Amino acid sequence: MIEAFSRTEYTIKRGRVVSRRGECLVDGSNATFWVRAKVSDAYDMGKDPDFIEKFDRYYTVRMRNYPVQEAYLNRNRCIETEAAI
Repeated sequence: MIEAFSRTEYTIKRGRVVSRRGECLVDGSNATFWVRAKVSDAYDMGKDPDFIEKFDRYYTVRMRNYPVQEAYLNRNRCIETEAAI
């Protein structure tokens, strides 16, 4: 996906040019959106074989490397939601 952006003449995000001809024009401190899904305390996604299989199929990181503490998110926006599992 990053390779695709390197071929664009301009990439515009939220009305601002963020790259031109593959060169990044921003400092990288844009907002990071993340989800805090409320699920049952009894549910452990690390032990759900269906979840693990889909995670491994669609993500390039492994589950043990996935969690990121909020302290590492400079400008973050949390989206709270409830999940029925």
